[in-house]
Amino acid sequence: MSTPLPPPNPTEAPTSAAPANARVMPGMAWRTGSWSTTAAMEIENKGAVAIAALERQTGTALLVRGARGVEPTPAGERLALHAEVVLAQLAMAEADVSKATPRVLRVGAFATAVRGLVAPALGQLRASGVAPDVEVFEMEPADGRVAMRAGDVDVVLVNHDVVIAPDADGPWRVVHLLDEPVLVALPDSHPLASHEQVDLRRLEHEEWIMQVPASPCQQLTFRACATAGFAPTVIATCADYSSIVALVRSGCGVSLVPRLAVRGLTLDGVVLRPARSGLARRINALDGAGERVGSTLFLKALREVAADSSPVAAR
Repeated sequence: MSTPLPPPNPTEAPTSAAPANARVMPGMAWRTGSWSTTAAMEIENKGAVAIAALERQTGTALLVRGARGVEPTPAGERLALHAEVVLAQLAMAEADVSKATPRVLRVGAFATAVRGLVAPALGQLRASGVAPDVEVFEMEPADGRVAMRAGDVDVVLVNHDVVIAPDADGPWRVVHLLDEPVLVALPDSHPLASHEQVDLRRLEHEEWIMQVPASPCQQLTFRACATAGFAPTVIATCADYSSIVALVRSGCGVSLVPRLAVRGLTLDGVVLRPARSGLARRINALDGAGERVGSTLFLKALREVAADSSPVAAR
């Protein structure tokens, strides 16, 4: 014989059937006709208060304990179906309101992208009077991917060698911005400074100034040198490109530098030449914000700035 479940302590039971109580119903396996002992304990221990509130609200028993375990009554079956519909509509409403509600757009970007892409894009949006509320966080691509996966940023700009694709399977939409040339930086007194292009094989015996370890640009440089048939002799590693340019200017060594990285820097005493092998780094935006208005406007402005990006003049 089936008997209704014992009610919980009346002092603990809520007095109204709020949507939160309704969430208990579709979460239980109504279609099976019974629950396991573990499920029954879950109902009694965690769902009893909500079920009791619903039973008071509807004026009828919703669950009974029978020979096969805890079972829904016919009224419980019907309420579960209604609860599924109501909760689905609530989810749709929440998603719709979220799209329409202005929210700060959190953007992560590596230093040269902040200077060369993010700042001009935000300036363009502000000038047009449609700038979204934005927070900008400077971070390296690896840190940006971690932040995106953790939900700490909505859009992150990353870079990598064009020959690899590290972001194809991530929880984001990949928006390609540009493939920018990576140039050979030489002191203006170097024998190859007058050449239109530089064959990296002729730099095998040079000393090299590198970006910081494990950075995308350092990895690109090592890969390019390996393709040219040698391992570079590294005499300095720098996080800031102004430091790299200063060391090249002083004759300490040579380097590979992305075009955006040296924009705005003083290049007196330094020449920039394309590598004969045509090196480039790819800059993408990883979009985790979906179709939010702020994200759409920002990404559109980024693409326009990237398209207008002009080469650094060869000296």
